[in-house]
Amino acid sequence: MDINETKLSEIPEIKELLKVLSDNGLLKEENNVKHLVSYIEDMENKILDMTIELRAMHDEVGKIRDSTLRARCTQLITAASEKIQQASQMVVSCKNNLIKSAKDALRAFKEKGKDALVTAVNAMKIPSALDMLKNGFHRAAESLGKSVSNLETVRNELHDVGTHLKNAGRALIGKPIKENEELKADKGILAKLQIFLQKTAEKFTGMEHSAEEKSKSLRDSYEERKSVKSDLKRLKAESKAKDAPKITEQAR
Repeated sequence: MDINETKLSEIPEIKELLKVLSDNGLLKEENNVKHLVSYIEDMENKILDMTIELRAMHDEVGKIRDSTLRARCTQLITAASEKIQQASQMVVSCKNNLIKSAKDALRAFKEKGKDALVTAVNAMKIPSALDMLKNGFHRAAESLGKSVSNLETVRNELHDVGTHLKNAGRALIGKPIKENEELKADKGILAKLQIFLQKTAEKFTGMEHSAEEKSKSLRDSYEERKSVKSDLKRLKAESKAKDAPKITEQAR
């Protein structure tokens, strides 16, 4: 079984961990693991879509007639490809780490019981994993945003070339001439490339915000649980102190 091609929720260790957590009434821990599993699967699907769109766009850029323009656009496609690949590697790394952590948690449960299972799940540091992904997606969105700006500059330059050709035509024959068909085709491909880069940047921004929201939600859950445990511990101590026999003066 190729782990990278298998849905995380279908990995045996993940399925077993979720069942063990559910069977032992550890609903908070089960929910936290489910959150990360669902998020990673969603990110895998989004990155797969980006990769497919990237390949199609790469083929389009290859059709650009002007060699200089094609080279500049190829650089932008290469940069986008690198960011998508980096994002994919981050998600795969997070996926593999979660599988390893699931194995460790199951082993801890079998050897030391329920308390060890809870400790092992908390040691996964799921919010931190989400923060790592969030930061990576943010960098990718920023990089692609710069590529969009660079491409806008190229499109403006190409527009100036087209305008210059039309003006030259007016001077030579006294009326506007049709824009060079090759230039028009190249402009169309540039427009497609800009849309692709812009949409990909927006997707990364959405992935970043999603990771941030899930991380915050889980951290709030941890803090709430920590607060409840602290309150229970305090109330138990107060109750114990209250029920303790008082030392009377006579006894002294």
